Amino acid sequence: MDFEPEIEGSLKQRYSDAVVDVYDCLEVSKNPESRPGNKRKHVFDFFDGCRLIVSKERFPDGKLMLHFSASFKDGYFSQKSSHQEILGIVVDKVQELRGEPFKGAVQCIMIKDVVHLMYEENQIVPLPGTNPMWN
Repeated sequence: MDFEPEIEGSLKQRYSDAVVDVYDCLEVSKNPESRPGNKRKHVFDFFDGCRLIVSKERFPDGKLMLHFSASFKDGYFSQKSSHQEILGIVVDKVQELRGEPFKGAVQCIMIKDVVHLMYEENQIVPLPGTNPMWN
């Protein structure tokens, strides 16, 4: 999908639509074309070269997770950037997009140059006046 950056306000307005659908991890693994990253409503491109893909997913154990994957345009980081610095940037982007913090530790996986953050229901601080789980 082409990189199409949007202003912060536009990204924030689209966020709630990205967490409506629930994707089954096993189904997506069988049919990669159905993955959230192939649908624009889940793709959030920032002007600085960061792309977040946001989705709600059901894992084989039945847990619902909020999944953020972050990738970056070439040259975003220097070779001196540590994994901790990269993770900090991703967490900041996620909180900027959502507008509210998460609590507790996050599950994090870095595969090649893509950072995956996964939050469980009890880690999400609800936005005022909304459903506490996926807003």
